[in-house]
Amino acid sequence: MTRQQVLALIEHYGLHGEERDQVLDLWKLASQPSWWYPYRDIVGERYAGLIDLEDDASLIRNYGSVVHGLLQTETYARALIESGPQELTQDEIDRRVEVRRRRQAVLEKEEAPRLWVILDEAALHREVGGPGAMREQLGKLLEMSRQPSITVQVIPFKIGAHPAPAGAMTLFDLSDGSRMSFMETVVGDLYLEQAQEIEAAEIAFNHLNGAAVDRVASAKLIEQRLKEY
Repeated sequence: MTRQQVLALIEHYGLHGEERDQVLDLWKLASQPSWWYPYRDIVGERYAGLIDLEDDASLIRNYGSVVHGLLQTETYARALIESGPQELTQDEIDRRVEVRRRRQAVLEKEEAPRLWVILDEAALHREVGGPGAMREQLGKLLEMSRQPSITVQVIPFKIGAHPAPAGAMTLFDLSDGSRMSFMETVVGDLYLEQAQEIEAAEIAFNHLNGAAVDRVASAKLIEQRLKEY
């Protein structure tokens, strides 16, 4: 929608003063493409939705068996992308790595979301990209876990069976007070926003939190694994 069309609607509905300015401000925001727009050919609609949710979130909670994308090093991210199910050209791999790197800027903005990640201990042992890549990744994970706005917890092997979902799970508390959940499954990614769906995701995350050790013990597990490299 062009500015002239917006102005015509403003006139039609008789908006003046502050209301008129608010509508124009919203139009300006909506008309500015997101940073991922130049990558739209490789991002896809669902991935773009995930990026926008991260940007709008006040709290991001995640469970996964690999390091969360917002905490990944470039080498680790590249190894994951290269080992994925799709056959990609080198240029496509490079651009996907760049997208993942640029996603991480959300943690550096003025009103950055709080990030709470629960990792299965398997993520500390699975050699993604080889020993050097893992040394770098575990070092970054340990460093990031010390930031007050980031919580990293580990579910240790000694816990045994625990209520892990079939794939990665992320819950978003958004700036407007709403909540959403994002689930990665073998049949595709799912966005959940119904109240009962969010409640089920909340319960699952709380059970995972109960199985994980606290921040201090988790940092020790990461540091211990790092020393093995």
